[in-house]
Amino acid sequence: MFWGHIDNWEQEKCYYPIAIQNAMDHIRSLDFDRIPDGKYELEGGLVTVSIKETTTRERWLQKAETHRTYVDIQYVIRGEEKIGVAPWSPVQTVVRDDLDARDVAFYEPVHGEIELHQKPGMYAVFFPTDIHRPCCSVAEDAAVRRMVIKMHSRLFEETGVS
Repeated sequence: MFWGHIDNWEQEKCYYPIAIQNAMDHIRSLDFDRIPDGKYELEGGLVTVSIKETTTRERWLQKAETHRTYVDIQYVIRGEEKIGVAPWSPVQTVVRDDLDARDVAFYEPVHGEIELHQKPGMYAVFFPTDIHRPCCSVAEDAAVRRMVIKMHSRLFEETGVS
């Protein structure tokens, strides 16, 4: 997992894999005031970008998940959210495995879960071994506009750190 703020990107980007550098440069190129909510693809379908306004909910109402094939970048455009996160381990309990059909498995309970407090400009990168529970309320349920970039793991095999 990586966690940071877009304001620090220029100083930190050299430490990230090329696939993440490309996705973050894409985020930096966007004028979110002019882009409607929606979904689009990049890199010949290996990258899916979703922009959506949603409402955060209490942590216990949100599902903790992992993916086998995709790496997620979750970026807050407007509002705030908490994201629960924990490393995968054999003690974690899968309550629903849809990895083959939809590339997602859900967990409950999640042992060792901590919370990231995400504000505008903050991002978190989740790899297949990172259990994550997005869209959790900070103090109360509230609107948050966020972007999720899903990058196929093949992009990480082809490139490394610059």
